[in-house]
Amino acid sequence: LGFVPTEWPGVFQGENIYVRHLTLLLLNELSDAPHNAYVKAFASRQKEKRKAFATLDQVDALPSKLISYLQGLRAIWSLPGGIEMSEVITPEYVMQVGEAWKRALLASLTPTELENYRPDYHQMLLQQGVEQGLEQGLEQGLEQGLEQGLEQGLEQGLALAKRETVRAMVARKFEIPMIADITGLTVEQINRILAEETNTPAA
Repeated sequence: LGFVPTEWPGVFQGENIYVRHLTLLLLNELSDAPHNAYVKAFASRQKEKRKAFATLDQVDALPSKLISYLQGLRAIWSLPGGIEMSEVITPEYVMQVGEAWKRALLASLTPTELENYRPDYHQMLLQQGVEQGLEQGLEQGLEQGLEQGLEQGLEQGLALAKRETVRAMVARKFEIPMIADITGLTVEQINRILAEETNTPAA
């Protein structure tokens, strides 16, 4: 085929003039070095996939989107048909699966279980929840801002974001002091938000 092995396992280099600029990777044969785990997650052999994910599980402070993508990929590989299933797998689909996994995990954890997570991962999950609340609130506020003025819309967006975040955390039975610490609101402000929601008439 015009490719010869290099000094690195699973890495082949083009030999003739037509493919000399190409490098070929055999994912199943790459070494188990940590930097290879990201691509070995796509290997065809289940054993190699499992080793890759086990390595990635030990990596600290992965970006949130990468965590969602890897968890989505892991969930898809675990299906009986794996990659051979008829549905087309796109990066967007993998992200959707990963986000669904994350939401299911957060919804199933009690506050005590969440507290028992590693402190850094615990804080990361909470921060993602806060960011999602801010994003939703800002979107709603900015839509209103198109009619009422950008500045007012931003203010409303931030207010909505804080309310949505507080409501979500209260629904998961977080203590008020912890909510205050995470959101930067005072206990009085949180109680006022909850009181406003209680006094809001049902639609």
